[in-house]
Amino acid sequence: DWKDDCATQKYLEGIIEQFVLWYGPLFISLTLSVVAVFIILIVLAQRAYANKKNPENECLIENHERNQNKKAIKELLPLLAYPVLFYILALFPLINRIYSAK
Repeated sequence: DWKDDCATQKYLEGIIEQFVLWYGPLFISLTLSVVAVFIILIVLAQRAYANKKNPENECLIENHERNQNKKAIKELLPLLAYPVLFYILALFPLINRIYSAK
């Protein structure tokens, strides 16, 4: 009963499984991690510019706290470069793989 078994149908089913089982979760996880990186960037930007927007509150904020915020931002910004670099470097092989899967 192998005559009814079409190889192109199995190939199409394999492509569908590949996209559903591999690329679906991949795109979901990449999207969530990009959103997380943007949230981190927004929070860092708010902390960095919170002191500059309110000059009347400047006397309330101690120098030590301000220096601590600046130090934390300087330490965290280079760490954000790694996920961004990963997204940039992983984008081209991902496009190539999806293009060759079709």
